[in-house]
Amino acid sequence: MQDARTHGRGLHPLGLLLVLAAAYLAFAYLLTPNRPFPYYPDDFSFLSGAFADMGWHWKRPVSANIIFLVAAGGFWLSYAVLAASTVVVAWLAMLLVSRVFGVGIGLLPAAAASAVLFSHAAAFEHGKYLGLMTNLVSHGLGLASLLLLWHGWRRARVAWCVVAALVYLASAFAKEDFLLPPLLLLGLLRVLDHHEAGAPGRRTERLSHAARLVVSLLFVAVPAGAMAWSAVDRNPFVAGLFSPDTSSPSYAVELAPAALWQAFATLFVGYTAVATLLAACAVLAMARLPGMRMRLAWLVATIVALALPYAVIPHNMPGYRAYAWLPWMAAIIGVALALAQAALDSQAGRGRARRALPLVAALAVAAIAVAAHREARTELALRYAAGEAVNRRMLEVVEAHRDAIAAAPVVGLAGLDGPSPWCGNGTLYLRYKRRLAQQWIVFAAGPTPCYQVSTPGGRKPRYELGLTVAPPAQACAMGAMPVLAFEPDGHGRLASAQDVCVVSGAAPAQP
Repeated sequence: MQDARTHGRGLHPLGLLLVLAAAYLAFAYLLTPNRPFPYYPDDFSFLSGAFADMGWHWKRPVSANIIFLVAAGGFWLSYAVLAASTVVVAWLAMLLVSRVFGVGIGLLPAAAASAVLFSHAAAFEHGKYLGLMTNLVSHGLGLASLLLLWHGWRRARVAWCVVAALVYLASAFAKEDFLLPPLLLLGLLRVLDHHEAGAPGRRTERLSHAARLVVSLLFVAVPAGAMAWSAVDRNPFVAGLFSPDTSSPSYAVELAPAALWQAFATLFVGYTAVATLLAACAVLAMARLPGMRMRLAWLVATIVALALPYAVIPHNMPGYRAYAWLPWMAAIIGVALALAQAALDSQAGRGRARRALPLVAALAVAAIAVAAHREARTELALRYAAGEAVNRRMLEVVEAHRDAIAAAPVVGLAGLDGPSPWCGNGTLYLRYKRRLAQQWIVFAAGPTPCYQVSTPGGRKPRYELGLTVAPPAQACAMGAMPVLAFEPDGHGRLASAQDVCVVSGAAPAQP
């Protein structure tokens, strides 16, 4: 059980990547309505990034600087990198699980596993929502660290293990949700060393005791240091663990057993019921094979550990969180199918029906997942399409009236009641990428979650959003100030503050 040759070679890593990429493109674009465009405020905030924003003072400096680097390349590069990162994370997870179990994943198992993964709505959303780049960067670096650690430890390459620790450190400072898996793999490696120490034909390439100790200390120091820094820096993702009274309600930590049980039920049954069932069947089937139980225990513990950071904050558990562990579930499904195929291939004198069993099994797994996920993915895609269409129309209105508003130091906005290019940090995109540095006034009855009065602050001037909220009655004193008046569907026209005053029914200011 030393490498993939034990149970067949499977696809070359590049071949596996191509299968995954083809499956992603099929589900994300061919089988689902999809025209990438900013929808959430985080999307506009992402696209506003530039080289000048790069620095190490951000709360998640690694992911922040990667985002700025990508965003500097423009709109299409940003969405292309997001989609590619979604595929690469899945690829790294499948490579790792394949290596740990010593099973090469062939074309049919890879295709079936890809269908389970990329037919899911969470996979689709990871290629749509630019704000999820932090997750993908953290998990991508974390998985690269696990692969380096596995090969470095098993092949007695100390330098690889040290590089793995450095990559782990980068993952920890990209986001804090991949801290536990490297520790669990380290534990598996030490257990395997212990079990193989007296086994016949044991490996001759082994790290020395001193090297194992140093590597272990490095991998323990990374999460300890990252958590300590997050506590000092008041990172909202972990603040609730150290000072519950200072954490925001959406990041409130719940550690009661009943709350955790309910959260895990939502994450694994509510969000990934089909993948959870198929992965559980794969684990149970493989548990009867020799040499698998320790590895299976590691896999299950890792999947639970990937969900744990979200389970403890049950007020912030959107469905896209599931992509943290979905690639791992898909990987073990692929490994189980590959093992079944290898077992049939090793049997002499198979009939035609038995030769068709691997194909039937792969098609059944794919069909179950595709049928179960289709409705949720389509519904999500249509919701994105509707919101994107509104934002697209609003920006078309802005461009249509650019000449009229470009010369105005202040521009009013009427009819905004929800996400738009001005929601949250959206004005940063308008300023830095659309070259509209105006001050904006949202005419509304009062501030909303989207439209708050901006306050100077932070360590960079980009925190000044240049947006205020004012009641429509105040427009009566602003005369001919240009106002973009929008309909709920995003269509709009150029009006004036006087028009807003008349519509509000307020008395015009006396000369």
